[in-house]
Amino acid sequence: LYNSKDYLTDYHRYHYPPWFTGEVIRSIRAKAAAYTRYKKRKTIDLLNLFKFHRSKSKRLINEAYRNFINESERALSSNPKKFWNFVQRRKGSSRIPSIMFYNEKELSNPTDIVNAFGDYFNNVFIQSQPVNAAQFSLQNNLGSHLVIQNLTYEDVLQNLRRFKDTFTMGVDGVPSFILRDCAYALAEPLLILFNCILRHSTFPSCWKKTYICPIPKKGNHSDVSNYRGISLLSNFSKVFETLLYGKLYSFARQLISPRQHGFMQRTTSNLAVFTQYVSEVLDNRGQVDVVYTDFQKAFDQIDHNILLVKLESFGFSEALIKLFTSYLSDRYFMVRYQNFTSESFSPTSGVPQGSNLGPILFLFFINDLPDVITCEHLLFADDFKLYSEIKSPSDYIRLQECINQMTSWCEKNRLKLNISKCHVMTYTRKTSFPIYNYSIGDSVVGRIEVFKDLGIYFDSKLTFIDHINSIVSGAFKSYGFIYRNCRDFSSTSTFKTLFCALVRSKLEYGSIIWYPIYQVHCQRLESVQRQFLKFLSYLKDGSYPPRGFPQNQLLNRFNLDSLETRRNIMLIRFLYNILNNNIDCPELLEKINFLIPRVNSRQQALFYCAAPRTNILTKSPISLMCGLYNKIASNCDIHSDALKSICSWVARLT
Repeated sequence: LYNSKDYLTDYHRYHYPPWFTGEVIRSIRAKAAAYTRYKKRKTIDLLNLFKFHRSKSKRLINEAYRNFINESERALSSNPKKFWNFVQRRKGSSRIPSIMFYNEKELSNPTDIVNAFGDYFNNVFIQSQPVNAAQFSLQNNLGSHLVIQNLTYEDVLQNLRRFKDTFTMGVDGVPSFILRDCAYALAEPLLILFNCILRHSTFPSCWKKTYICPIPKKGNHSDVSNYRGISLLSNFSKVFETLLYGKLYSFARQLISPRQHGFMQRTTSNLAVFTQYVSEVLDNRGQVDVVYTDFQKAFDQIDHNILLVKLESFGFSEALIKLFTSYLSDRYFMVRYQNFTSESFSPTSGVPQGSNLGPILFLFFINDLPDVITCEHLLFADDFKLYSEIKSPSDYIRLQECINQMTSWCEKNRLKLNISKCHVMTYTRKTSFPIYNYSIGDSVVGRIEVFKDLGIYFDSKLTFIDHINSIVSGAFKSYGFIYRNCRDFSSTSTFKTLFCALVRSKLEYGSIIWYPIYQVHCQRLESVQRQFLKFLSYLKDGSYPPRGFPQNQLLNRFNLDSLETRRNIMLIRFLYNILNNNIDCPELLEKINFLIPRVNSRQQALFYCAAPRTNILTKSPISLMCGLYNKIASNCDIHSDALKSICSWVARLT
């Protein structure tokens, strides 16, 4: 079964492009051999032989490339991974550069590079210290108690059958497709093994040996310190962790703070809550001060002893505490790069990044932070922001006290703040307003005018002009990539797939937050799609449509919706999901007001929308969603009709 997989290709094939066949490689080698003989003897016959092999190689390469392109295009529906692998190769390599820098030293030897990564990752960890549970003021006896005594055969089998064959191998070298394809044979022995782990509260030591893959952050890819390490776990460990995660998540769902939006299902509303709050204050001529914080190596510097104390306060059984003690301790990491492996090192803190249990363990660890903060705040995993409306100096003092409370919490929990990446921004439409200096410890927090929060650029006047400029620029770059590198494809459906995945996704991400209401911004966004539609027309007709050709005709011809229509549909989807509990967001739900009309009133609106004073509130999420639905309220019912039917009415508005 292992040897039958067609993607387990001979190592030497990786030296050639993926479209090179065996015949092409043999022809290239024959050409090289003929050239070598000709250089030695310089005869006409050998020159003609070399020219013959050269022409043959060129012909075979062109044929192989055309066949590869056609196969990749046909595989878009049956094997999309093959198609996207080709696109990724065209986008350029994201591999580690051959020359790296660490501690002001240049490294070119692969062994030196992996050891430099190992040294850097090892120095990130901290030493766990003995702790006293009383110093954390945790809420014990929450009325919940978590005991996991055993798993069932159905649990294991179902997990194995859903296992993706694209997961990477761990140190044991067992590929993921073995687990999925042999699910029925492996389910019973794995069930025995997993229940044995739970019964003895001991995590297998062989699963604690982990390869670390360096993943670059933004910035200089030649700097070793600009990488984070992701664990490549054993696939057997992944199965067990996935099963355990399901039990933990069901237990934690009601215990994790509602202010936490990271790693939680049905909570895609962090920025919507924040934007609505700021919009309402600015519409009322107010001012909001926001402190954006950044934890330094948050996932790598979790003190194990503190984490275990917190798990115990949540009601974890003694057996589970022992199991997680075993899970976190005595792990061994090795950095792997170009078939070179660093010396092993043992982490003394943190949770394995790339594991199934790491994210939820981090949520348990940071969950008591909101308990000590008295002002408005939101969390997305380790992204934490505090904010408050500033009406008087007392509000500034209150926000500073919250910063002090956060700083005190960080000291107790041994998490450090990266002061240089913490920022303050004041949201207001006033031309003159009081500016307060906030501090973390002895350091004054720097002020900014634009901040990128979860992928969206927020400016101090909440216009989102910087964000629109950024995404339009990025979308044109992605379109340029398609135009330059993918013109060998022939199907318009292939180009539409590329455009939707690489370009349109950038123009639509988080659109309910930065929804444009001015035509100048809408037209800038539509110009990207219009240029693509004109390119499709050129592919079909051999010429571009004339200047001023109606946009709607182009959209109808290629069966695409305008970006404005798609933004409106996203608004209605978001409203529908909030009202039907598909998105858990009580902060927004409580702001949705139903209209109670007079008896015999002809008004068909469902929601009450307060008259905004400024366009800031007009384009806030609640005003946009409720106002848009009121336009179609006479034709559909959001409480009983299918979402698809409601969206079809929205599409008719534009």
